[in-house]
Amino acid sequence: MRTLILASLLTCVVMSANAQYAGPGATPSVITAKELSANAKDDQRVVIRGYLIQQLGDETYRFRDETGEVLVKIDKKHWPAGVSVNEKTVVELTGKYDKEMVGDSKLEVRSFKVLQ
Repeated sequence: MRTLILASLLTCVVMSANAQYAGPGATPSVITAKELSANAKDDQRVVIRGYLIQQLGDETYRFRDETGEVLVKIDKKHWPAGVSVNEKTVVELTGKYDKEMVGDSKLEVRSFKVLQ
């Protein structure tokens, strides 16, 4: 019984240490729409800054920065409450890139910040 309790405590300590990692790769760096489209891998965590220029569906938008455009999917739960955004509002989107073999690839947004 004592061994089971000790093993459980050790597991909790190891798991909490992993959750606090702050080294290389912990925070994705800002990339451009062109880099995202050309070089991103499936499920890669990324940050992009620019403008939402068009709503294409209920949760799908066209995003533009100075290098190009990409599609983004923003669930309502990730949209900042009470915030209105138009094509002139600078936003920072953090998420996971969903690279498709067939069809449109898009960034699945997990965090949405208004910078302007």
